[in-house]
Amino acid sequence: MPLKAKLILLTLLPLLIVTASISWISIYQAKTLGNKEVEIFRDNLIKAKENALKDSVDLAMDAISHVYNDTSLDEQSAKAEVKEILTRLRYGSDGYFFAYDQNGVNLVHPILPELIGQNLIALQDEEGDFLIESLLNQALTGEGFINIYGKNLQLAKLSLS
Repeated sequence: MPLKAKLILLTLLPLLIVTASISWISIYQAKTLGNKEVEIFRDNLIKAKENALKDSVDLAMDAISHVYNDTSLDEQSAKAEVKEILTRLRYGSDGYFFAYDQNGVNLVHPILPELIGQNLIALQDEEGDFLIESLLNQALTGEGFINIYGKNLQLAKLSLS
């Protein structure tokens, strides 16, 4: 191989290696940064949804507080009135409220009224998690959020039974 070709090879080879390395590092960092930004965006979106759901639940609690605190109402009348209020309440474009007793019996479900009175404690999602049991366990802690089917549900502890 002539000397000129060797010199060109010796100068181009390191240049190509450095260029390829810098390109790979840049692409890797861009991909990592993109994934990190998506994760941050997702977390912020979930936080915003949680805050909106908390506000909606607070409004629902305010809507029934007069019944909940009215000692002149008998228990059955109070329960019926709270159920009626929760059935009519909506939030957002497709949000609604539902209620279960501590045994997993549905008390309020404005979208699927055929579920009212049914014990759904054994209801499972696609991953095998017991949905109503998870909701009830979380509600026993006071309040919180549970992610079901990719939807975030905010829970408030409220005893209807």
